[in-house]
Amino acid sequence: MTIAQQIATRFNNDGQTWTAPSDNPSNSAGEDHIQDVCLDLAEDTSHTAGADRYDFADGSSIVITSSAWDLGLPGGCFCWEGAGHDDTCDRAQN
Repeated sequence: MTIAQQIATRFNNDGQTWTAPSDNPSNSAGEDHIQDVCLDLAEDTSHTAGADRYDFADGSSIVITSSAWDLGLPGGCFCWEGAGHDDTCDRAQN
């Protein structure tokens, strides 16, 4: 499971859940926001056309807009790049 898939699973893998219970006992709010988790774990970040993209060390990514988020997998299965996320690619099947 990629880093992006692990994060997506934690946030209900639905592209619409923005917070999850925090694993950090020092977090006074008691919950984490997906954007903060991505920022903490990202190896690289970029911002274009209203979307924030977080790239992780394993080649996976998460793209976040104001209304939704989606993940990308290594090997060219990236979301929201024109035609959208292709769940039929080999990496999405694993």
